[in-house]
Amino acid sequence: MVSQQLSAVPETVPRGIARTDLEPRTKRALEEAMAVSLLEKGGRYEVRTASGSWYEVDIVAEACTCPDWKYRTPEGGCKHLRRVDVELKLGRVPRPDGRLPDQARHEP
Repeated sequence: MVSQQLSAVPETVPRGIARTDLEPRTKRALEEAMAVSLLEKGGRYEVRTASGSWYEVDIVAEACTCPDWKYRTPEGGCKHLRRVDVELKLGRVPRPDGRLPDQARHEP
């Protein structure tokens, strides 16, 4: 399992869009300190929050073990699903197939 320190996402919002204009869950996904780790190939990740909570996110099935997902199933996902998606796009965590971001770039 590849682990990361709790961190907020660096400035990733495109120019011209203020973070205050983002959907609240997306804003929290970008700003709150979280650590994302790949649990197993197939797209299962662990997300640890600054409060000490942790949730299991399945990026392929688009599901999370958090209360927001369990009780509201928000369109676009909970903040944990959104955070895993951002971390994947930034290449900060292994892909669902287990390959590290650098490995994925160098293979045809």
